[in-house]
Amino acid sequence: MSTPTSPPLSRLAYAYAYRGPVPGLVRALKYGSAGCLAGFMAVDMARACAALQLPQTPLAVPAPMHPRRERKRGYNQAELLCRELARMLGCPYAQALRKLRNTRQQARLDHEARTRNLEGSVGVCADVRGRVILLVDDVYTTGATMRVCASALLAAGAKSVYGLAYAGAGQARPASDLGKGLEPSPL
Repeated sequence: MSTPTSPPLSRLAYAYAYRGPVPGLVRALKYGSAGCLAGFMAVDMARACAALQLPQTPLAVPAPMHPRRERKRGYNQAELLCRELARMLGCPYAQALRKLRNTRQQARLDHEARTRNLEGSVGVCADVRGRVILLVDDVYTTGATMRVCASALLAAGAKSVYGLAYAGAGQARPASDLGKGLEPSPL
């Protein structure tokens, strides 16, 4: 079970703490052209999703990536995870968010800089009115990406937004507790 977070996310869960072998898997998916890992990683995310206690079948939405960066990388890792996750959960999937401008990479920025970097950078490009959204990303660090995405979705009429990531920095419980009481990083 996850715990409630501060708005705009209703709840947040992730499968593993961002330590041990997890950073290597995330880097391989993200930068190592190892998109084939997404299916395996999504299995653990599907288990962690149970902790969110979703009130209804959600619309699975990946965190967006700017088209220029996606062309360079060859794919959006959040999209790969989200597609697999939606298939496993039997819920609809939509690329409902898009990057409006190419921002600096978040990994190299501190908490405040991450928030400033993302301000006004995400738009909604699908009808999300009245929907419960499952917002999917690979890593939850400071929460800046999920907050910006969730705010945009709620402003477009989404009923609520739940966050799910493969890994979380901060206070996540060990992998042995997968699906039991996952704790969110502070927002």
